[in-house]
Amino acid sequence: GIASAGATRRQRSEAKKQDTLRLQQEASRKEEELQEQLLRDKHRFLIDRLRADIRYFIHSMQEFTELPPELHARSWEQCIGDMLKDMDSQEGVTSGTKDANASSGDGGACLALEPIVALLNYRDRVLGCILTGILYQKAILAEDCQLYPAEPSSPRLPQPTKRPSILHQGLGGGAEARPQSEGNVPQAPEGPMAELAELVRSLKARSDNGNVPEKYVLKDLPNAGEPGYFTYEKKQQKDGAEQSEVPGSAGGDAPGNVAIEKSAFQTRMLVMLREFEALDRNLRQMKFGKKVSITASAVTSKTIPSEEIRKQIANVFDRCSRLEHELQMSKAQQHAALDVQVELNNRKCEEADKEIKKNRELVLKREEIVQTLKAESATIRREKAELAEKHQVMAGEHLPVLDKIDKELGDLRDCMDQLTADAEMLSQMFRLQVQDSKKNTQERDTIAKELASLNSTLRRERLKNQLKDIELGKKETLHQRTIEARQATLDTYTAGKTLIQEAEERMKKKDAEWEETQRQVSRKEEEINQLKEEMRRATISLDELEQQKKECMKEFKAATGRPYAMLLEQYKIKPRPASTDGERSASANG
Repeated sequence: GIASAGATRRQRSEAKKQDTLRLQQEASRKEEELQEQLLRDKHRFLIDRLRADIRYFIHSMQEFTELPPELHARSWEQCIGDMLKDMDSQEGVTSGTKDANASSGDGGACLALEPIVALLNYRDRVLGCILTGILYQKAILAEDCQLYPAEPSSPRLPQPTKRPSILHQGLGGGAEARPQSEGNVPQAPEGPMAELAELVRSLKARSDNGNVPEKYVLKDLPNAGEPGYFTYEKKQQKDGAEQSEVPGSAGGDAPGNVAIEKSAFQTRMLVMLREFEALDRNLRQMKFGKKVSITASAVTSKTIPSEEIRKQIANVFDRCSRLEHELQMSKAQQHAALDVQVELNNRKCEEADKEIKKNRELVLKREEIVQTLKAESATIRREKAELAEKHQVMAGEHLPVLDKIDKELGDLRDCMDQLTADAEMLSQMFRLQVQDSKKNTQERDTIAKELASLNSTLRRERLKNQLKDIELGKKETLHQRTIEARQATLDTYTAGKTLIQEAEERMKKKDAEWEETQRQVSRKEEEINQLKEEMRRATISLDELEQQKKECMKEFKAATGRPYAMLLEQYKIKPRPASTDGERSASANG
């Protein structure tokens, strides 16, 4: 019985563990589903944002580039439509959401990277075409303004002497300032800019009137299916890693001697920034010269770069503006009339008094609200204490009954376990007794056989009859004992079964009583909740009546000008005179 009870407890604990594990697995599965949904949403947002960027850049290409010669028969709108269809036709670009929904795990995430890589490569190619068109226009400007050095075959025309500007004349207190042409040699372009400059020269040489196309003519439109800078190639990555391990293999702008590959878009962007910076510098030098020579006298002269002069002029202008503002403020403060200042101060004092009065009124209102809240809090605390007392009384009435029921159930379980253990012990004892009886019978038979073999020569016939009688008597005795033992076992089993049935009936009665007690407790709790709700409604109605009372008193006082106590006196019950009560009692006695 003890072993079965322990097994039952172990089974219950295992069932609880399995339920807990199942709940944890369900929670983890829901968390994974939420994470997967968030990942799909991010993937969808990234693809949509890349498509919108590419669509905007494709529509902007016509402002900086021209169509290839083989596509002159078509319009830009048709070509833009074809490019957008080419972008949407790539695998996973428009169906990126479906691929992300259908795939799961790390493999699905890797597959979802393919449309992103394709869009990034396509955006780089489109932006590269736009930057090439901008650099082409910069190359035309440089060729027209002769910002780049001429080729050895084409002699450079002499530059006209630059006249000193007003800025040069104003430097040095009227001293002569003239631009310096020494060292103002333009630098030759490099990289993609050199190719575009050579293209502009060749187009200008082939043209009859020296004119070149205003926009860069593309060789072919970008293709969305081609691999690019963001495409992963295992062999290429391995070669790049081996090259980065070689000392000194990186360029000058790569920190730590690590080889970094640059895309065409990055290269053109850096070239464009450098060209814009050089264009700004060249335009300023065309106006002021690269260097300015300031001659203070016939003997001494000083050469200063024009950029430093520009910075000094900016600093002087900022300082002059700040000092002028301070001077104007000081003059305004000194020449202000005293009566104006007094009026301003009086106005400030009046505003301060109004603010103080307003704050005092606000403080009084807040104090009234605090007093009201304190009264309400005290009422709520009192009601809470009353409810706690009622709950304690009800718990004192029902908890002993429940404790008694639990105790009786425990006693019944102990009795049932004891009966089960006793039944097991009796059956074990009966089995041991039968085994001992069999063993004794076998020993007795052996001794009888030995004795019969010794006296077989003399008393064979008589002993045979005697042995038969003895054996018959033993068998009858053994059979009688077996029947008695079986009957005793059956009686004991029947009595134990009857006791078990009675205990089960008592347990069922106790369970029914316990359920009835639980139903009574539930009804009591419902009644308590209903009483709480009624008390809450009564409190709300009391608050509303108090508010109505206050409003009525305010209206009465505003209408009559008298205190509201006069209004309450009308509804009070007037006491009766004593003489009238005596006369009525006398008439009643008469």
